[in-house]
Amino acid sequence: MPKTLFWTFTQEQSQAIVASVKSNIGNNCTITHLAIAAVMLALLKSNPPRGDNAPNIYVTPSSINGRQWMKEPYSSGKVPYLANAQANGVVAFENLKDYVQAPGQESVEKTRKLLARAATAAKAEYARCLNRPNQLAISIPTMEMFAALFFRYLDFALTTSRTR
Repeated sequence: MPKTLFWTFTQEQSQAIVASVKSNIGNNCTITHLAIAAVMLALLKSNPPRGDNAPNIYVTPSSINGRQWMKEPYSSGKVPYLANAQANGVVAFENLKDYVQAPGQESVEKTRKLLARAATAAKAEYARCLNRPNQLAISIPTMEMFAALFFRYLDFALTTSRTR
């Protein structure tokens, strides 16, 4: 069973981590890009694609800063309104087999190179999302999803109660 660990970093330690990410991966990459890349690689290690017909793409939703699509005073953050400041971004990694290390041939150096490549790919996916001309706030699709789920539940409940 996996266990959860929590770490608290000082401001100096946090700055050192950010500096390390930027020097090892690239100035434009962030801890978020690295974290998404690390999760994808960990999932691949625990469940690598098997066979020629295996799915060859990993897609994960992620929140992005949606302030650029908002009007003042919300776009500057002067008036906080978190529900509309978060927008939905989708990060997709294609060609998963290119990120898998053969069993028994894993190495720290190969893992670092794969992490750097995956973090750069995550950065490109974030840039693609942020370059859209518009974006719905994450609160709107979330409300639509819950409304659809509620409608399906209500329809199921009504249908079931009529057949009793």
